Amino acid sequence: MRVNFILALLLLIIAVIMYILPQSVLQDFRLQIFNEYSNLINKANTFNPKQGSKLTSSVPVEVQLKELLTTLEKKDSEIAFLKKQLREFTEFKELYPNIKITSAKIISESANSTSPELIIDKGYLDGVVEGAAVAQGETIAGVVVRVERNTSIILRADNPGVLIPARAGKSRDRCSIKGNGYELGTAIFYTGQTVSMVGERIYTSSALGKIPEGLFIGILEDYPQKGDEPGTLEAPVKLAADFTSLEYVIIINEF
Repeated sequence: MRVNFILALLLLIIAVIMYILPQSVLQDFRLQIFNEYSNLINKANTFNPKQGSKLTSSVPVEVQLKELLTTLEKKDSEIAFLKKQLREFTEFKELYPNIKITSAKIISESANSTSPELIIDKGYLDGVVEGAAVAQGETIAGVVVRVERNTSIILRADNPGVLIPARAGKSRDRCSIKGNGYELGTAIFYTGQTVSMVGERIYTSSALGKIPEGLFIGILEDYPQKGDEPGTLEAPVKLAADFTSLEYVIIINEF
């Protein structure tokens, strides 16, 4: 009974004191409690198990880990791209050890997939010439059609304005590859007869122009049939270049 009386008396005294205290003092007291609570939350968010209670950053650990993983993924992507570019250069130099080449970056491309054009960051100051072949590793990806001081325009191999001298891999039959858009082309055989088969690989021919012999163009998807021009045969070709990943290309300046 005496304990209850004492507790009641203490509560009465506290209530009287809080009633007597100025409102500003109570507000400061509440603000102090809120600040202490906020500090505890921040400490909990930035707690590092390896370093005990030492604060490492004002950013939560989960956010730091997520940012670190994102950075690592970007670095992995950059490394993979550099490996791919090095592999393409190595393939090309093994195939053509004496050819003079220039690496160029694609800085713009047309939105029209049926007539694709690309702009690269190299021009005549870098030795680029009109008619030069544009390669992706050992595969031809296009042809240079206009050269400026520091930039050039190239047409992709599937551009209808491109005509590439070619030959069939096994039959050795001569032909030309004309772009059809959408990563496709047409092989035009001018002899009126050929023994080229479905699945045969088609390569560039150095019969004319500034395109070297032996760059891979694509694969015949059907047997040659009578062409639009008299005395010709035509067959569809799936072009080998990976146009979706064209970022850097090889410009063949001299061979």
